[in-house]
Amino acid sequence: MWKTIGTDIIITILKNSIAAGNMAHAYLIAGPPHIGKATFALDIARYLNCTGSDPPCDTCQSCRRINNGKHVDINVLSLESPLALPESGKSRKEISIRDIEELQKRASLSAYEGKFRIFIIDGVEDLSEEAANRLLKTLEEPPSYVIFLMLTADEKRVLTTILSRCQKIEMKPVPADVLERYLIETHGAEAAKARLTARLARGCPGWAITLLDNARHMQQRTDILNKFQYLLSASYESRFAYIEHLGTDREKNTDMLDTWLIWWRDVLLTGCECSDAITNIDFFADIERAAGALQIGEIKQCIDRIQEAKLQIQQNANVRLVLEVLMLDIPRKTVQLEGVPATAG
Repeated sequence: MWKTIGTDIIITILKNSIAAGNMAHAYLIAGPPHIGKATFALDIARYLNCTGSDPPCDTCQSCRRINNGKHVDINVLSLESPLALPESGKSRKEISIRDIEELQKRASLSAYEGKFRIFIIDGVEDLSEEAANRLLKTLEEPPSYVIFLMLTADEKRVLTTILSRCQKIEMKPVPADVLERYLIETHGAEAAKARLTARLARGCPGWAITLLDNARHMQQRTDILNKFQYLLSASYESRFAYIEHLGTDREKNTDMLDTWLIWWRDVLLTGCECSDAITNIDFFADIERAAGALQIGEIKQCIDRIQEAKLQIQQNANVRLVLEVLMLDIPRKTVQLEGVPATAG
């Protein structure tokens, strides 16, 4: 039983390749955060080491030990899970050469429990330059029983020489209806909650599962959207007061801008008569009113300005100044929205 959803075509191609004897010794599994890369890597590990008649069976000893993280031949390396003993008192910003040296030692040993010794590098872009160059030596001539599964959310940061030695598997966002059905059938979510969560997760199963049990995050999102819609008709004085209240935390404000961008995308889709594709379905009435009050050009301009502001914040510009300029760029419109005052306060 494969635990990854929305990857049926990839699984079929992979199984056919393995059956034909064309299995690679290094795979790069690429995709956005929370898309299911680690789950898919463990699926492959179970498939290759399963002793059941229909792998991965999820019931044999090998599958169970992999599920419990106790299989000797399955090694996971990440910033949080070093293979070498971590240096005391030091925070990890890179996967070190010491980890790769330990990996090489383990790779030299034959598989003990299963058919293959598998190394999952979760965040291959986090390898230090020394570590990446050291890994190349192993990738060039790996033992026949060793498989590397390298996960990345940022392929551009991966050394090109490593990319050239891997077979790439690209994981795409899961369609909203597939993810919605999965949340209902596998996690017992109510239909309405599953529908909204599937849209907010934007095709990422891991994020969807997190959202299901994260009432605080959902409330924060609601608060952000309510306040932002209020700002549409607020005075510049009120807008600047709100910006002052936000503070200068870069990550927090970047997340807020992402929430704004998704809302504006929904307004644009609705204005273009494509409302079936919107994300914030629980705000549909408000989005429809905003789309009716704004021109398509104004909506596109807002999206561009927010994207520019997000980029500037990521490039270490003054957060408060960037947001204040953004408040001047966003048009002031009188849009009466449900539960949101029509006048600024």
